[in-house]
Amino acid sequence: MEIKQVLGEHYNDIRFTGVFVYDRNLAFIRAQLKSLNSKGIDHTIMIRYKNGDWGQYIIEAPSTSHCLMEDPDLKVFLLVPDGNVHVASKQGFSWEKIDTKSGGPNSLKALTEIRIISGKLYSVGMGRMIYRRDSVNHWSRFDIGINETPHLDPISGFKSINGFDVTEMYTVGFKGEIWFFEENQWKPASSPTNLKLESIVCTTGRQVFSCGASGLLLQGRKEVWHVIDHGLTTNTLWSIEEFDNSIFFADSSALYRYDGHTSKKVDIEVGKPISCSYLHANDGVLWSVGESNIARYDGQNWEVLF
Repeated sequence: MEIKQVLGEHYNDIRFTGVFVYDRNLAFIRAQLKSLNSKGIDHTIMIRYKNGDWGQYIIEAPSTSHCLMEDPDLKVFLLVPDGNVHVASKQGFSWEKIDTKSGGPNSLKALTEIRIISGKLYSVGMGRMIYRRDSVNHWSRFDIGINETPHLDPISGFKSINGFDVTEMYTVGFKGEIWFFEENQWKPASSPTNLKLESIVCTTGRQVFSCGASGLLLQGRKEVWHVIDHGLTTNTLWSIEEFDNSIFFADSSALYRYDGHTSKKVDIEVGKPISCSYLHANDGVLWSVGESNIARYDGQNWEVLF
């Protein structure tokens, strides 16, 4: 079924909010309806692309992030900011609660991202919260020691987490904070900025990049970080991914590419503006999703799907 048929009367009302690529034939895109947003109605539309065919299902909850993982069968995990996780599989729908204790996530202390690292799910959010999923419906705090660090501003939080494996992970967020995990503990890095960082990627070449407010692009490893002066935009960079031996990063209206030496704007569709923001790459394809557009790149050609 074509995406226009799947969306039906909501085709011109849709707003895309994220993407996860499981392989070159399967991807899930988060979306919302602008008309429901204007009425304050919480919801998430999950749009599935599978072998050129489109489908969807709707959850009556807001969301901030999602991913797909075998557990042991394939499941879609959708993160709700209050700490609930919606799980979809061939067996149906279910819910998990990350933390039921006081001091955990809630509607005012949101979780912002869910990420797979070495086959485990991790989630981060405000209050510098970090959680790890140990088994079905069992999550544990993974931020011990962070908030005990002296002189930290208590009003802060994380936006993104990533890692090479469980022995070296990174998380970034508000006020330019960068933390790295090694030797079973989280350590603060020396950040070159106090601007909010939105996303982080660990590359196959064992490098780490992050992006955020005012067009900020950083590169570093463990304690040492520096700014990459790409000169392309001062807009907030929302997402960053590694693909085709380069780093791709996006603001709301454009996609950019850094090859380790030079940076340039990417023309997804020549002569036509296209919304961006959210990136994910896997299995030889890079997807770019903006508020009103979906595009896919195989390393040679771009295909605009919406």
